[in-house]
Amino acid sequence: MSVRSQYWENMDRAFFDTNILLDVLQRREPFYPASFKALNLALSCRCHGSVSPVSVSDIVYVARKVDRSTLIRFFRLLRSRLDITPVTGVEVDAMLCSKWVDMEDALQYAAAMSWGATCFVTRNTSDFAQLPALPVLSPDEFLARVAAP
Repeated sequence: MSVRSQYWENMDRAFFDTNILLDVLQRREPFYPASFKALNLALSCRCHGSVSPVSVSDIVYVARKVDRSTLIRFFRLLRSRLDITPVTGVEVDAMLCSKWVDMEDALQYAAAMSWGATCFVTRNTSDFAQLPALPVLSPDEFLARVAAP
């Protein structure tokens, strides 16, 4: 096992939902401080973080008014420290077989599960209440989890 593999082995594998990324990119109050701190745990390698390409696409669309160079810097920072989860036919099939009303949420969940996430960080915890296999945490709950011994 490589040193890098051993380093990541005992860490949380946190999947970050789109809303956390948008909070940080757009400094959305009152959510920015907690979302920034939660995401920063992954950016500073205190946990193993990931986002899906669905989030990248959604942000490009939603944040159209954000300067292109700012978006590129933001995505390069994410890419330098976070994994981009795969979204393949397997994840799309999982979404299609799910009973979720919000298909984008179902796709995000499928991507997180395929990546091996140990938790799902989102502000919309109620949207993911039906997740039996994965703890769904608000940014504050995630911060407490990582800070716990």
